[in-house]
Amino acid sequence: MIGFAGRVAAEKGIEYLFDCIPFLLEKGYFPKIVIAGPKEEVVGEAKYVAGIKRLSLRYKEKIVFLGNLSQSSMSAFYRQIDLLVLPSINRTESFGLVQVEAMLNGCPVVATDLPGVRVPVKLTKMGLLVSPRNTNLLAQSVIKILKNKKEFLRLPKEIKKIFSYQETINQYERLFRYSKI
Repeated sequence: MIGFAGRVAAEKGIEYLFDCIPFLLEKGYFPKIVIAGPKEEVVGEAKYVAGIKRLSLRYKEKIVFLGNLSQSSMSAFYRQIDLLVLPSINRTESFGLVQVEAMLNGCPVVATDLPGVRVPVKLTKMGLLVSPRNTNLLAQSVIKILKNKKEFLRLPKEIKKIFSYQETINQYERLFRYSKI
């Protein structure tokens, strides 16, 4: 199972994940793409959501929309999927906390190599980065992780050490003190 966590919005590039399905099938993989996050209630995305719905009909037995999930259900979601894919296409996309949440639950990530999006994968080595809008490379990366998942796993304590809330607060406070000098 291949997961996506986030709102259904144009900058997320969900169509590129859907476009991987024929390539995966051709290579002998029978993916189920499971999407957790808001779809209908995303402000300003009605046209994009309609397009994603049409595209998903082409692969209706391969794509499942779960909608919004509670925090405990999100943890279960990450533990059930084989990997999380974030095919974002907008350079202004942010850090992507869902990646850290997935990693803490033992789930590797394929994400696009964009400034904020790439940070969790680069710091943890718990996934692969691909160029935006590159369906072929996205599908190849999905297969690489599915074939070699153990290579991309890290202990939760390693992830927690990298993304320590306390250390983030400490660094922010140091920056704040420094900026007042």
